[in-house]
Amino acid sequence: MINMYECNMNVEVKDNKTILLKLKNNVGSGEATVNIQVFIDGQDVTDRSKLKIGNRDFNPITKNMNVYSFYGDDLIIKVELEEPLQPKKHEAKLRYEIISPIWLSDTCTKEFTI
Repeated sequence: MINMYECNMNVEVKDNKTILLKLKNNVGSGEATVNIQVFIDGQDVTDRSKLKIGNRDFNPITKNMNVYSFYGDDLIIKVELEEPLQPKKHEAKLRYEIISPIWLSDTCTKEFTI
């Protein structure tokens, strides 16, 4: 299985309700159709997540979304939680599937503490 981002995901907690998952495109430039799922402590929070690629604006994550990225782009997923996280160890999980132009999928997991 190919891991596009080598799971070099950094997690930044802004105010115990806003979480930023940060990755870098280390693969190449191009357009793709993707499915992305975001989990915090096992809870699917995809519907409260937005994706920012490079210097573009945040956009809601949707099923079969079309994205374009240049090699080296920063990718940031912003999660806005309904309830603040409590001070303890947490887990962020990002599951992604590239549907076209090629097919691949992988999961990236990172533990973080607040």
